Amino acid sequence: MEKQENRSHPPCRWGYRGAMAVIRPMLRWVFHMRVENQATQGFEGPAVLVMNHQGLLDFLLAAAAFPQREISYVGSQRYFQNPRLARLLRWLGVIPKLQFYPDAGAIKNIMRRIKEGGLVGIFPAGQTSMSGVPGAVGPGIGRLCRKLKVPVLCAHINGSFLSLSRHSGTQFSRGACVVRTSVVLTPDQMAAMTDEQVFEAIRAAIDYDDYAWQQQEQAKFRGKHRAAGYENLCYRCPRCGAECSYRTKGDRLFCESCGNEAVVEESMFLRPAKEDCRVFSTLRDWYAWQEEELRAQLEQGPFRMEDPVELRRLGPKGKFIPAGQGTMTLTPEAICYEGRLDGQPFRYEVPNRALPGLMGTTGSHFELHHPQQGALRFYPRDGRKVAKWKQCQEYFFSISENKTNLD
Repeated sequence: MEKQENRSHPPCRWGYRGAMAVIRPMLRWVFHMRVENQATQGFEGPAVLVMNHQGLLDFLLAAAAFPQREISYVGSQRYFQNPRLARLLRWLGVIPKLQFYPDAGAIKNIMRRIKEGGLVGIFPAGQTSMSGVPGAVGPGIGRLCRKLKVPVLCAHINGSFLSLSRHSGTQFSRGACVVRTSVVLTPDQMAAMTDEQVFEAIRAAIDYDDYAWQQQEQAKFRGKHRAAGYENLCYRCPRCGAECSYRTKGDRLFCESCGNEAVVEESMFLRPAKEDCRVFSTLRDWYAWQEEELRAQLEQGPFRMEDPVELRRLGPKGKFIPAGQGTMTLTPEAICYEGRLDGQPFRYEVPNRALPGLMGTTGSHFELHHPQQGALRFYPRDGRKVAKWKQCQEYFFSISENKTNLD
């Protein structure tokens, strides 16, 4: 029998709706949320709700677009590592899933919730945006939706990344957030489609570019710390080439090596602080340029990235505690830790082809799941390097995936 603690239960209706009765007006007041949900009003019965994943507000924004339903979100297992938070998430009906890894238990819980007539919310990208545009989307969502044989709905979100991104911490900007709902596919439509066709339809429905949207929206984002966390994404200077040299203060992002400086305006676009400064107008373009630089490094010869790291593991009270030190290495083939764990020699290697994305918190750490040890967190001496580790590893996964498709 399935362990009771692994079973996910429907959301507590009175608690869920009571919380949303408070959160919905807060979203309108603080983040100027607009909801366009005419396409799904009055929708009843089991369904899958797919959403683009921009920032930390997405769960709340999507819930606000379905006021008469309780959404059972599929969320990362990492959020269940804290016992108190885990109790709250279970109370809200969140279905835990290992991020970037196959998880049969999560699939069972999704199927169970659908049989119960529930609305299951899935973020196919599996992670919030790094730069205002989507990351890779796993093709498995197409196969899952065809197997479930229920309608696929969409909550398409804009403005969430610019309001409160994964880099911002608790520093948000008040501007605009828009949620638009739609019916993507019906069971009859999917019956005549392949898994890949369903996947492509879902990927098209959740595609977005928050900066392109903002060019049309022209919202003003007000906040005292609009550049908060940008130093953790922009790890390479476009003027002097230095790495991990940026700091932020208020709405300014500046290089400690050459003095290059950008100002984040109320539009959330960046402009040079001085005439001789060289900056990109968006985080999207800055991050894309860093990937181009990575490709150039690969063309120059063998690539190997290496950093000393502190290893932390999950302790008995749900907090990560120091457990060892060692060296983390990344090559086009694999990411590997070699050092100590609980005083014993320890080595753990994951092929890049098996890891669609690298879990982590920019400016702090990245995380790997070990089959016996569970969640393991790795802290470089300079947390600003995490974005480079993540971008490099995910780029190598894309390369390996392309090779597999060609073979």
